[in-house]
Amino acid sequence: MGNDLEATKNKYSISQMTIAFVVLTVVYILRGKILFFLGPSFLNSGNGKLLEAIVSLVIALICAHFANKFAGKSFKVFITRIEQGKVRWLTALFCVIVFILYLAKASQWVQVMHKSVMSIITILLLAVAAGLCEEFLFRDLLFNLFTKILSKRRYVLLWSAILSSICFGLAHFVNLARQDFVVTFQQVIAVTAIGLMLCTIRILTNNMWLNVIMHIAFDISPLVVTGDIIGKWSAIIVSGLWIGGISLLTIWVYNHHCLKENLK
Repeated sequence: MGNDLEATKNKYSISQMTIAFVVLTVVYILRGKILFFLGPSFLNSGNGKLLEAIVSLVIALICAHFANKFAGKSFKVFITRIEQGKVRWLTALFCVIVFILYLAKASQWVQVMHKSVMSIITILLLAVAAGLCEEFLFRDLLFNLFTKILSKRRYVLLWSAILSSICFGLAHFVNLARQDFVVTFQQVIAVTAIGLMLCTIRILTNNMWLNVIMHIAFDISPLVVTGDIIGKWSAIIVSGLWIGGISLLTIWVYNHHCLKENLK
């Protein structure tokens, strides 16, 4: 199956891709520190948050560009997309669950629309910055890195999705610098499951842009400014199991289907 993967044609070595991922991730994480000289009083104001969002977007665009470059300048997982065949029924179930997840987000979109114009612009800029940069870092560069490392394995798609999603979740531990452990740990669990969902979308569509759009839509929330995800453990675990479970099942079944197609 390895010969069908776009990542195996990447001219950059595994070490070069790893270094690029680490450097770009550090730059993206530290983007909010660039304006430290303006002082907390200004940065906590409406104008300060807007300026910080603009700077975040610029840095995110730069990081996304270089992430895609080291990922092989391609948005594809497969050189030639393998049709889903009988797997479509599971894809349909996956789409229904994703739709329900986003339907539950609608109340947060309504909350955003009731804020001031400056707050709406700030939230949208931060959502776009996160959607672009995090997708190209984790679902493009890191996912391709793992597919290149594991290209000889039978279930390369499944393992690449699992490992890149775990890294995506663990990366959110940096939020411990501004919030308590419980809230941060909730984020890590929720974000790992969302990472699996986004990996599934990228694999099934053989493209990146729906991922970016879905990520941006998910981050359009009043909480994107603070980063908080405060909720009941039961709700977070159940939703995480639902979306993470159906994503893993969909990837595994499609991966198995691809193996069977290659044997024909």
